[in-house]
Amino acid sequence: MRKITDKFYQVLGLCRRAGKLVSGAWASEQLIRKRKAELVIVSSDASDSTKDKFLRLCKSRQIDIVFIGSKEELGSCIGHYARTIIAISDKRFKAMILDALPDTLKANMGVIDEWQK
Repeated sequence: MRKITDKFYQVLGLCRRAGKLVSGAWASEQLIRKRKAELVIVSSDASDSTKDKFLRLCKSRQIDIVFIGSKEELGSCIGHYARTIIAISDKRFKAMILDALPDTLKANMGVIDEWQK
């Protein structure tokens, strides 16, 4: 699924180097609960219960969420083996990431979600 665009993965790597993201379920959930997350990225191959949990967390706090990429792709672009969940804490990086996403993703009540289609 490398057709997502290399720019998307490059921006994620840049975001990690700038220290503006956390990865992993626990760290991402903490950032969401503190309302410091601007965007949450969940891998497309995450379990349905993980997708549901983070979708509910993000919708209740009006945080954008997108389901895209594989665990391996998300992990490798930020220098890890595999990552299911990434939370972005900077508005400018969020805008850069959203610009790099395909136009097929639609905004739905403040939550971007391809998985629910």
